[in-house]
Amino acid sequence: RWQNGMGLQFPLFTDGVGHTTGPMFFGRFTGASSSTAVVPCGGSSPTWPVAVMRIHDECSHVLLTLGDGVVRFDYPMHVGDVLVLDWMSGSATLNGSDRSVNLTLSGFNPVESDSTVTIQSDGYVECLFEYADQWDGEGL
Repeated sequence: RWQNGMGLQFPLFTDGVGHTTGPMFFGRFTGASSSTAVVPCGGSSPTWPVAVMRIHDECSHVLLTLGDGVVRFDYPMHVGDVLVLDWMSGSATLNGSDRSVNLTLSGFNPVESDSTVTIQSDGYVECLFEYADQWDGEGL
């Protein structure tokens, strides 16, 4: 969130009271170009995020390095497509259809808090990371 006179308020993806407010934009990639950021995750235990990518340009691959894992998805993608990479299940879905067979690298390792992410693609993609709650409140 932007705070007038103060700049960005962290974490970037919440309104300050726990509600997710929006995606992380990574800009346009060409060839070997990439973008790097830190993916915040509250807590100190490793987690298995879900990366939701909206495709804004025609592209044929996405390479995502998160922590010490590397995931690559190779398949023609079109404007408006949604690619979901799920660390817990080690799967890839494109527009709701299982496309895990198109994972050419599948390093879905547990992700430590505040890990660095690098995304490479041959088109403009928008990426949002989601995390499942570690505790559901039962048994407390």
